[in-house]
Amino acid sequence: MRLFGFLALVLGVGLVVGVHSAHATGVGSISIDPATSDVTEGGGVNVSVIFDPPDTTVGVFIIEIQFDPNVLKYAGCLQWTPPPIGVGAAGCDAKDTDLDGVKDTAVVFGGYIINQGGVPVGFSTTQNVGTIAFQAIGSPGQSSALTMSAPNNSLLGPNAEVLTPALGGGTVHIHESLSVGGVVDMVTTRPGGSGWNSPAGAALPLAAALIAGSAIWLRRRFAR
Repeated sequence: MRLFGFLALVLGVGLVVGVHSAHATGVGSISIDPATSDVTEGGGVNVSVIFDPPDTTVGVFIIEIQFDPNVLKYAGCLQWTPPPIGVGAAGCDAKDTDLDGVKDTAVVFGGYIINQGGVPVGFSTTQNVGTIAFQAIGSPGQSSALTMSAPNNSLLGPNAEVLTPALGGGTVHIHESLSVGGVVDMVTTRPGGSGWNSPAGAALPLAAALIAGSAIWLRRRFAR
């Protein structure tokens, strides 16, 4: 619930501090790093969601990563840290999309805004917007695709522009050999992430609506 209170602060605060940074070119892209991971049976692996923003900058993002719950188990997440100058909020979690009692989709979400001379601007440099931890529960030789998607109107610029970045994906392979790299222990995270996280079942849809509404509110506010 703390996420909702902080997002309300994002809605209500307009900063007068300006920042100047290089913009990414074109429509931008979102990718998984590393795109291919190897993990031993029962081991853990981390993947990061990397957002290379478009020229219009990024005000709001909600990104989903689907995985095979028979091969990988969601083990936690580390949320995005917004730039220090400006107002932002972020979170990460996982949800059960087919209501079978097993989480099958990780979600990273956030919002950021700064007032540059009366003009709302989002983040404009490449960001790691969330790191997801998985445990390999499948057998050696099995793999899980990491399929990225974004709900309708969940990627928005600071003036509520709909963003259409290229979406990448990834794969996690399970191996038997203990010499395989890419095994990472994320004992510092907890299921559902840390900081401004919320329960996946009911809070994620509400957070999505609230974050998306923030961009529309800001557009109207700055248009006055």
